[in-house]
Amino acid sequence: MNPRSIGFQLTALYAGVIAVVFVLLGSFMYFGMKHHLEKNLRETQSKRAGVIAETLVARVAQLGEAHVIQEIRDSYAPELNSRFIRVTRPDGSVLYVCGVPADLSFDPTKVPPAATTVARAYARVESPPDSDSLLIVTGPVPTAAGTYRVEVGSSLGPVETVLREWLVTFALAFPFLLAVAAGGGWFLARRAL
Repeated sequence: MNPRSIGFQLTALYAGVIAVVFVLLGSFMYFGMKHHLEKNLRETQSKRAGVIAETLVARVAQLGEAHVIQEIRDSYAPELNSRFIRVTRPDGSVLYVCGVPADLSFDPTKVPPAATTVARAYARVESPPDSDSLLIVTGPVPTAAGTYRVEVGSSLGPVETVLREWLVTFALAFPFLLAVAAGGGWFLARRAL
């Protein structure tokens, strides 16, 4: 195969264009999947925070703090489900914080608290030392005693695992797809010439 031949140059050009298209498509799919997975996790945590806020924390004066804490432990089992849950009183003291999760993905004592004043629910990503990154949704809960804060989060580890596995699959498939494209380009160039 002569690198100066027009057949070789057409094949190389075709393979190069196909490689660029594969990389652009792969990048688009990667970032689209990342956005979708993080959005789904954020929506799940927002719903969970809303339910905790409406059914438990908003009624803390009627139910009592001990009952609210027990209901969070029983109903949501944050340690077993690897979730982060923290409820902060209006004075800034912590009413409840989950324990270390079963998968040891994070240490709840190292997660920094949310802003002292929270006007509306928002999401943030925290990266405590020696832990997975956490996506945490924080929401205010107005009560007669003041505004409580509910923080509910989950590790981004599973999202990162899915994305890493997708990258490995793409990296393994890319040379094969490029070889098929180059072979097709060589065949077309030879037939045309």
